[in-house]
Amino acid sequence: MSQCKIECTGCNIIKNLDPAKIIYENHLVICILDIDPVNEGHALIMPKQHYKELTDMPTEVLHSMMDASVVVSNAIKSCFSPHGVMVWQNGGAFNDLDHVHIHVIPRFKDDGFTWKEPDRYYGSKNLDNTREKLRGEIGKILVGV
Repeated sequence: MSQCKIECTGCNIIKNLDPAKIIYENHLVICILDIDPVNEGHALIMPKQHYKELTDMPTEVLHSMMDASVVVSNAIKSCFSPHGVMVWQNGGAFNDLDHVHIHVIPRFKDDGFTWKEPDRYYGSKNLDNTREKLRGEIGKILVGV
């Protein structure tokens, strides 16, 4: 965790240095409308403190972000009657704000938003091996908690 940085778009929004359409906030998180929405109501949820990765955040902030995603999802359902709501988080090189955020996106059949399968499909042939790797690592992580 660090204080919000001037170079960070998310921090600039939180400090009111960049414009944003705030739809909800509490003492830990802020929820804004995405400036390039997939569909009407597409929102972003960000912690008010600067974190670059979801894995760096304390449990209290993580819970607040997920609680906010439920509130925003319910509001989206009431306002726009989507066929579904997608909650999505990108980390690492795919975090375009350099500030942790969750997308909450109303989805409609035939809205044109697609999940593109990769050119190289990993497949299910290694699921047992993958399970053992992840279970072992999760065990190590939980021992350190």
